[in-house]
Amino acid sequence: MLWAGIAFAMGLFLIIADFRMATAPDPTDKYKRRKKLTPVAATQLRGMFLWTCGVTAAVYFVPDWF
Repeated sequence: MLWAGIAFAMGLFLIIADFRMATAPDPTDKYKRRKKLTPVAATQLRGMFLWTCGVTAAVYFVPDWF
């Protein structure tokens, strides 16, 4: 269970870092809000989340098979 939590935390860290790199703060906005994601970036982040869930499930369930 610990390793699955570590795998999920690493995946979420990478997703958050990629989101922050994909959306720069708007310099003209008074509150420095981030711009909306492009459709390509949204698809990539969705894929990263699904891969993170898949890897976490594999880390959790595969050791029980052996």
